[in-house]
Amino acid sequence: MAFELPPLPYDYSALEPTIDAATMKLHHDMHHAAYVKNLNAALEKHPNLQSKSAEDLIRDLSALPEDIRGAVRNNGGGHVNHSMFWKIMKPKGGGDPSGPIADAILYHHEHIDGHGYPAGLIGNEIPLASRIVAVCSTFDTLTARETYRSPMTHQDAISELRRVAGRQLDADLVNSFISMVERENDAFDPNRADFEAELSFEQRARTLAQPAPGDRP
Repeated sequence: MAFELPPLPYDYSALEPTIDAATMKLHHDMHHAAYVKNLNAALEKHPNLQSKSAEDLIRDLSALPEDIRGAVRNNGGGHVNHSMFWKIMKPKGGGDPSGPIADAILYHHEHIDGHGYPAGLIGNEIPLASRIVAVCSTFDTLTARETYRSPMTHQDAISELRRVAGRQLDADLVNSFISMVERENDAFDPNRADFEAELSFEQRARTLAQPAPGDRP
């Protein structure tokens, strides 16, 4: 059974002024539609996989045929992420995050050596989620095209991560992240990087990172 593009549950302009109608139309009618089309194309020669949900497919990528693994990872992940976006972003949603998500956001500028902000936390006092976000966010900022500086190459960005590991960033998480980048060297191709790929990559970083004894949940 082929995957289908889910209808947008509200008007393109419903999230303005936060997200304009042109951006919503681009992400739904073009980005999301392309993910669905490419995912279906990847599965055409593997009818035994067509009954699986996108979540099940990307949950166990190692079980997929190697010739479609990358396409399912990128396009299945993009389809799942976009489908989630349309549900959690809604008109007049608003509100502030709470619990672990709020902590992850609040403390992701803390430094392992205690010289960050807002609370000057040190080491494992910083929530694990915040430390993961800090590594991913730093790499993204260094390699992104739409920032205040010219983008670094992946290799230069990796060198910078290594330079600040143990001072600004969690050294173990930096090593896990670099290992993943080097193993999946197309995950952040600057010519086709996008927000959905970054979210998927960050989620895989969380899976690889194992909390040390005494970590805050």
